[in-house]
Amino acid sequence: MFAKKYTFETKETRAWRKIKNFFFFSGLIVFAYFVFCTYLVLQGDEETKRSESSLFNRPPDLIVVFTGDKGRISFALEKAREYRQSHIFVSGVYEKNTVHTLFPTSDDLRNLDSNLFDLDYASRNTFENVLNTVHYINRTKGINRILVISHDYHIPRIKLVMEKLMDSTRENAPAFFYWGLKSDTSEWRNAKIIVKESFKIFRTIAILLFWEGASDVRL
Repeated sequence: MFAKKYTFETKETRAWRKIKNFFFFSGLIVFAYFVFCTYLVLQGDEETKRSESSLFNRPPDLIVVFTGDKGRISFALEKAREYRQSHIFVSGVYEKNTVHTLFPTSDDLRNLDSNLFDLDYASRNTFENVLNTVHYINRTKGINRILVISHDYHIPRIKLVMEKLMDSTRENAPAFFYWGLKSDTSEWRNAKIIVKESFKIFRTIAILLFWEGASDVRL
């Protein structure tokens, strides 16, 4: 911050001081925004490490994958084969897709039971992904450990909404684990997505402050 140096300033001096202050604060905001974007990715990575450790000897009862970026569904299939868990819930599927159009080759479903796949066509955003996942868990018995798969930058927002909806203090509350696909931040496309995601998480925080819909949800 550039303060006033002289008791009496010329118009040119005052204008130059204001310009320097403008660029200083603008640079500070950009830097803070960059730090927050980095934090999102690192937080997603941290959740992945925690899940990897927790699920090592005890696999999940359900794998949930939120659509929205490439590679998520195929990665979910890899984890399903690794954990020998065919129970998969795919949230945010285009209305014309089915299990067979999403997985057209037999190799896609290798060692997996496609009858245990459930598709959610209603979700159009992260809020709806979480809501429909919660409702699915409510009406399905025997689900106590849930692995949620998305990209690393998306995991903090998913967890934020999920914690708003679920009552983790109640007895026998299901345990949620989060696994984020690693984003290559050197790619311009991914960098833009992460910048947008940081804005979305601020918007989500603002919505959750005034949102009372969680009172109707029971886990």
